[in-house]
Amino acid sequence: MGKYNLSLADKITIARTLLLPFMWAFAILNYVNALIILLIIDRIGDIADGYIARRLKQESEFGAKLDALSDIAVYMSIFLWSFLIFPDIYLKNLKAAALLLFFIILPAIISLIRFNKVVLFHLISSKILAGLIVASFLALIWQQHDILLPFLLLLPVTI
Repeated sequence: MGKYNLSLADKITIARTLLLPFMWAFAILNYVNALIILLIIDRIGDIADGYIARRLKQESEFGAKLDALSDIAVYMSIFLWSFLIFPDIYLKNLKAAALLLFFIILPAIISLIRFNKVVLFHLISSKILAGLIVASFLALIWQQHDILLPFLLLLPVTI
């Protein structure tokens, strides 16, 4: 087996990607506080891996693709967790939920049309949408489950 030279940024991205199965388990079991802790760790890791990659000049095509795939997996998971945790809210607002899903997958649709393959963009608009998805999910949990105040104080860090 070949030797891989992973950068620190790549290792952070891999570590936060490995959190996803645990986040899914917590969402399924409705352990909302544990889910939020891991989601916040994931989002802080997302900020850190990008910063470290740029700061240490460790940017790579592999790292960028891995980061984007990890982000997409988390955002799609948040969408699905919302249905698991708040089915009544989303079923009552199915049109809004469908519109949100459309905007999550819109970059993939555009890249398929334009390049005949999925290109993983790192656009400002995508980052804003992602921040809104995470913030909305955390706000819903806070409102519905009365989560601990420290989680609410970390909300700006996740955006």
